[in-house]
Amino acid sequence: MTGERLAWYVLADRLGMSLQRCQQETTSSQFVEWQEYIAWDLEQHKREDFYLAQIAQLIRQGQVRNPRSVKLVHYLLNLTTRTQKQRPLTKTEKRRRLANSKAYWFGVAGYKPQPPPDTER
Repeated sequence: MTGERLAWYVLADRLGMSLQRCQQETTSSQFVEWQEYIAWDLEQHKREDFYLAQIAQLIRQGQVRNPRSVKLVHYLLNLTTRTQKQRPLTKTEKRRRLANSKAYWFGVAGYKPQPPPDTER
């Protein structure tokens, strides 16, 4: 189940109503506003998220030499959704990412690229 039907089920569950009652009592503009609110709410960290991240942080702090280097934000999940648009990459960012990726995979494979023959040292 996907799309609008699923959205109605989510809203009915959130409001504690039957699907039929939710559809009868909710206008189309309210439905759209609810969908925006639910999407926003899903991207917010809840109290439980911070509590579990603190537990993970404390466990990790007991395992490293420098416990102060372990930060809480390292254990909070990135809650952005797939539907959020990211800004397009600049040419410089694309080149940098490509170079980093090549360097990583060359390192993993044990390959040492040779400089082009026309390059002077």
